[in-house]
Amino acid sequence: GKYAKAMREFQEAVWIRSDWNEARVGLVAARAGLYRLDTNLKRELTEILENEDQILWHPEWLETPVARLSDFYLKGIFAMRQGDYRRAIVYFESLQPSEPYPSLRRRRIRCYLKISDRKRASDLLREALEEKQPDLRDLLAFDPEADPGLREKLRTRAEELATRGLPSSSWWRKGSEGSSLLSERARIGISVQLKPGAVRLRLALSNKADLPGYLRFRLWDGNLEERIGHLYVRGKARKLYTLDLESAGGIRWLEAELLNGGLQGKPGARVEFGPVEVSYPHET
Repeated sequence: GKYAKAMREFQEAVWIRSDWNEARVGLVAARAGLYRLDTNLKRELTEILENEDQILWHPEWLETPVARLSDFYLKGIFAMRQGDYRRAIVYFESLQPSEPYPSLRRRRIRCYLKISDRKRASDLLREALEEKQPDLRDLLAFDPEADPGLREKLRTRAEELATRGLPSSSWWRKGSEGSSLLSERARIGISVQLKPGAVRLRLALSNKADLPGYLRFRLWDGNLEERIGHLYVRGKARKLYTLDLESAGGIRWLEAELLNGGLQGKPGARVEFGPVEVSYPHET
């Protein structure tokens, strides 16, 4: 009875404020207490543990769901969040190489550095440096002081990977590949690789309708959503619009949603997306 009541109360709190991490932790704990061990619970728990930008409230509440899900990756992140890096490594090394965990390598690098195993951390960094498009966070998880011989290669590769600009053809929209025009309430996105810290996005946009286009922007890190701002797009001539944000860096999906496009045959805004410029104010 207590778990059911707690689940209802925490669910109401999450509905009111979806980013309230303490309520999300409580909801996961209550659902696990009721043995509702489905894929939604696993996804929610993964998002909570992977999001290191937020404090992990009441970690003791998560001991039961982590144990009952029997997932080595979740057990490893949970151990890592609690500062038990040796135990985290045991869990991470138990995973199969084919298992799709994009953040696994940088977590392993950080754990090995924490226990002063510089050789293993360096090996993982070299593996990332040889890949065509590694996540910048994998490179930046490494401390150059742990292997000074890799310092210059690390710096050069990080500069190569960071997005500086993308053409209009890079925008992608499901069902309308090759088009960068939104004329109904829909979404369009583009893949970017960001440096950590302050980021400035300059978007070349135009509106083919008289009605101002109202856009909402998000950054996605896998299933983790971050709302970064809104823009009103006015005028048929292409203009530059600016979004400033703070980012943990890495590969992200920049998504724009047109909130007042045409719907059910009614006309609406028609926004065309042009090139994207990316700069990092901390560099200047």
